Amino acid sequence: MKRLFSFPNFLALVAVALIVLGLMRPWWSLTLFGNESDIYPYQIVGPLRELLGYKRSPQMLLLTRVLIGAVVLIALGSVLRGWPGRILIALGGIIILLGVSRFLGRIAEVAEGFNVPIQGHGIGDYGGFAKVEVSTRLRTGLYLTRAGGIVALLASLLHNIVQPRAK
Repeated sequence: MKRLFSFPNFLALVAVALIVLGLMRPWWSLTLFGNESDIYPYQIVGPLRELLGYKRSPQMLLLTRVLIGAVVLIALGSVLRGWPGRILIALGGIIILLGVSRFLGRIAEVAEGFNVPIQGHGIGDYGGFAKVEVSTRLRTGLYLTRAGGIVALLASLLHNIVQPRAK
C-alpha cells in the first residue's frame, strides 16, 4: 500500500521560505516630502497612511489571506506524494504569482491616479490641488515573493524526482 505522506519536497520548502521572507519585507516604497513610506501586501507603514487615511485597505486584507492560503497549499503539497502534492504546489505557486501580479496592477492604478511612476522619480499630482516631487521603487519583498512562486512551480515539476518513491 502506498503511503500518502513522504519526506518534504525540499524545493517546495525553499519556495515557502522565500515567500514568507518576502511577506516580511516591503514590496513598494514611496518617498514624499523626504519621508519614505513602505507598502507591504497587508499594510502601509509611514506618513503615507496619514495622507491616505488608512493603513490597510480591504484589498490588502484579501490579498494577504490569499497569499497565506497559497503558502499553506505549497507546504501541504511538499509532504504529499505524487500528483496530489504536485498539484497543490503548482496551484500555490500560480496563486502567488497572480497575487504579485495583482499587487503590481493595483499599485500601477493608484500611482497613475496621482501621476506617479511605479518606479523612479516624478512629479505627483494630488487631485490638481498640489504638485510634489515623488520617488518610488519596487522593494525586495516583491522580488522574494515572486521568486518563491517561480521556485514553487519548479518544485511542482520536479516533485516526483525529489521525493523518494513508495515501495
